[in-house]
Amino acid sequence: MKAGGCLSIICCQQNLAAPRSNGDLSTRLDETQAAWVACADKVDTFIRCQEKMMRKPQSM
Repeated sequence: MKAGGCLSIICCQQNLAAPRSNGDLSTRLDETQAAWVACADKVDTFIRCQEKMMRKPQSM
């Protein structure tokens, strides 16, 4: 789906977790950090596209 020529974005969400050990907690932290990096990349791409669209001259 596109919004104004740019891909639309959805909310970044994480599943609930219930780590049972320090190892589980460490793994979950790594997964969460990777997910937020991926989410931030999508948001940044959307923002760059929006900015590019705003710079384009309007055709009449």
